[in-house]
Amino acid sequence: MKDVWTDNETAIDYLNFSGVAETVAELIERANARPISIGIAGAWGVDKSSMIQLVQRALTQRDSGGKKFLFVTFNA
Repeated sequence: MKDVWTDNETAIDYLNFSGVAETVAELIERANARPISIGIAGAWGVDKSSMIQLVQRALTQRDSGGKKFLFVTFNA
């Protein structure tokens, strides 16, 4: 039997994180290139990586007045 939940990040919002991702995207956008730190913390397997992908998608879907965002990922 195949596992229903794999340990792979996804850009599909299975856990209704999109509201949080939209809020984080808005915070980043409103920072207007000023330094900002946002932490995403949680135990192993709680979809932190998926949250980051949802934030990235939320930012790229916004009309940010020509602003571009650079996403750098690191998988330890």
